[in-house]
Amino acid sequence: MVGLSMGGMIAFQLALDAPELVRTLVIVNSGPELVPRTPAERWAIRLRLATVRWLGLRRMAAVLAPRLFPGPELEAARREFVVRFAANDRAAYLASLRSLIGWRVTDRIGSIRAPTLVVASELDYTPPARKEAFVRLMPNAKLVVVPGTHHALPMERPAAFDAVLADWLAGHQAGDVHVGARVDAPGGDDR
Repeated sequence: MVGLSMGGMIAFQLALDAPELVRTLVIVNSGPELVPRTPAERWAIRLRLATVRWLGLRRMAAVLAPRLFPGPELEAARREFVVRFAANDRAAYLASLRSLIGWRVTDRIGSIRAPTLVVASELDYTPPARKEAFVRLMPNAKLVVVPGTHHALPMERPAAFDAVLADWLAGHQAGDVHVGARVDAPGGDDR
């Protein structure tokens, strides 16, 4: 299971609630809680909620894009991000964000037995040191920091991310895990 940001939170929850479904776990720029502790963290969440509520997803995407994809070489990624982010349902996005505020499984992650790779971008919203702290709580976890990258690592530097992921999966293949395999889901949806 590979999860980026909110997907990483979902991956943590799945690994705890249904460990039999998780052979290996890859957490990318995420953590085992979203508990705002400082005034700056509380303000950032309130500002995001207000921006989406009053100005919409396109405006929020325009604010986030330069932080996720800095540099002139990533202009196309910024434009693509704004289009895709703005296409989300505003009510669903707000409900998802609100549901995560206060979510916490930090006290339970020591029970995750699946081999776990935590991938941290050097310049993510949360510094690698915070990820290192929760990795120490997990018996089978490893941290890899990708220098010079930001929160949306798989989209910002896909080759760097793919190399880290491929290396991890190559060392943890078993049974029906195949690096680079495509699975066609019933109904023709690619998953």
